[in-house]
Amino acid sequence: MPGVNDVLCLGRGIMENIIDANGKFFNSLNLSQFRKAFMALACSLAHKNTNPGMNSLTWTISPRKLKALYKIALAHAVIANDKGEYPVPIGADQLDVFSLIWDSPGAADELGQYVKSAKNDYAIHGS
Repeated sequence: MPGVNDVLCLGRGIMENIIDANGKFFNSLNLSQFRKAFMALACSLAHKNTNPGMNSLTWTISPRKLKALYKIALAHAVIANDKGEYPVPIGADQLDVFSLIWDSPGAADELGQYVKSAKNDYAIHGS
């Protein structure tokens, strides 16, 4: 059974080898759209996570965590590609990685619902 470090290693390898001998690993337009959606959702979540009136922080997104989430999303696209499509499709389903960043169990449901509804706002074509 692969662990988180295995998935991160796969993601790192994918990031370093986006282009292989046969051409693009991911469709560059599709990857660009995914990257924009990924960053937009990250910004939205970073803004939504705080409640100044209540002095509460529900989840955190550090640059280090964001980089790890991106690697996990890329690795998930490869692993979920059970049809063996090439270039590997990547889409809104990979944005589900954001549902894993809660800091307290009580925030997990709220975060999951927010990610589920928000990912429909980010159109990623060609996936």
